[in-house]
Amino acid sequence: MVKLLANKQGSDDDDDDDDYYSDDDDGDYTDDEDGEEELYNSGDRTEKEEFEKRMEMYMKEMLEEEGIDEESDESEEETKIVKKVVEPKKKKQKMESGQSASSSSGQSGVYFNVKFDLPRNKFNRVMCLSVQNANLRHLHNLLMYAFDWDDGHLHMFHTCKGEFTDRSMCQEGKEESKCRLDSVLNRSVDSIDYVYDFSSEWNISISLEKILTEQAMKAQAEKLNIELPNDLTKVVYCCGGLGGSIDEESGKKKGTFDINKENKRKFNIWN
Repeated sequence: MVKLLANKQGSDDDDDDDDYYSDDDDGDYTDDEDGEEELYNSGDRTEKEEFEKRMEMYMKEMLEEEGIDEESDESEEETKIVKKVVEPKKKKQKMESGQSASSSSGQSGVYFNVKFDLPRNKFNRVMCLSVQNANLRHLHNLLMYAFDWDDGHLHMFHTCKGEFTDRSMCQEGKEESKCRLDSVLNRSVDSIDYVYDFSSEWNISISLEKILTEQAMKAQAEKLNIELPNDLTKVVYCCGGLGGSIDEESGKKKGTFDINKENKRKFNIWN
């Protein structure tokens, strides 16, 4: 069992870090599992029912924010939202190959704004990513990208479902690539504890800032001048932060946050 200790202290010499967060007033969003297709094919009724229940809840919230009567079956807006959120899930269940319908069409339904925070070091990043195929391995990759770290140390997620890590590197915990992101980070459980480098012990708070529809995600990206990929299940970009950079070995900070610079870096979290 990895014990959580105090955050590694970094240098506070940089007092003029810029803090940036994007506004999402024009987008529609609501608050809310590894792109492993096994969720839909394993016969695990409990997991499937939990997922379906969450999706129904998201759709209901989206309808309410649109000002649509949820009891009206004839609403065109409701029909669009149903197709966007529910149909990709149903199609995925039917595909024998296990490949999601939304992956093949380049569409997905739900996106997370996730915050990686080192509060005592006054350093954070807010990242947007597609949820449909995301697991905890992807979340680890995203954090390495967000902090521009080298991924040279062991790590551990502490979640509502137990501890997860890369089992090829560490024998404690369960395999992170088998855990869907939205099974441990959602409307009911909106934070995860994460430790990176067991000797230095960076304690990083991971929190769910927003759950967005496809429309809201696109509106957010447009405001930030982000060019989205054709395959929207591969969406990942930076949408906020504090501090320029932080060294994973020394904890020293330098520079100020530049969102355009952050989004010019190329990194594939979906490996």
